[in-house]
Amino acid sequence: MQTVVISKKTRKIVRKLFSKRYKSYSQNYYRDRSFYMYNNIESLCNLFVVDKEEIETSKPILLNTNLSFGSKQNQIKKHLGTPSCYIKKTVNSLEFNIMFYKIYMGGFKTKQEVHLYKNELFYFSYVFSYLNAPDKEILQKLLCKKYLGNECELNDKVITDKYGNKIFITENVDFTINYLTGNKKILEEFVAINESTKRIRKNLVEKNQDELLYKL
Repeated sequence: MQTVVISKKTRKIVRKLFSKRYKSYSQNYYRDRSFYMYNNIESLCNLFVVDKEEIETSKPILLNTNLSFGSKQNQIKKHLGTPSCYIKKTVNSLEFNIMFYKIYMGGFKTKQEVHLYKNELFYFSYVFSYLNAPDKEILQKLLCKKYLGNECELNDKVITDKYGNKIFITENVDFTINYLTGNKKILEEFVAINESTKRIRKNLVEKNQDELLYKL
């Protein structure tokens, strides 16, 4: 059988092609993730609507011991390092920065999302793909143990600290642990922009209808 010898130059080209393809896939994945959340201002308002029973915790909800809600982007990069992907989004003139990290935690492979508004942390999450039921149960038990000191069922509950910060689980395609700021001013800004957008749309619809009534 003839041995095929691949030159160093060819191997380099192949690696580069596959690297670009994987990078393109990763970029598309992260853009898709950010699209649904930042599709419109109403989607952002809905993030704060957690219709679940609240359980209070005496522990503060933090990104880690050095980072809390309101932390700046440079502080986050200092402690978490350079993200796998960085995306800027603008929604109704509001600017957001999103950093994505691929990490391993206790044997679990996860994607960490860090979201900033006005350069301040307001939301982060851990996204787990392809988890089985026992793995989901392990993660829920650990959250309960850390923040509540006992076992509980978190699917229909939200953990809240004294600052109003929240932890809750969502299950769509992925199993996601969400951490959300209790800063009410942020929600008030989102709601104000959302109401303004609705008024503008309503006025535009009425204007178009008036024009049709005049010209038809």
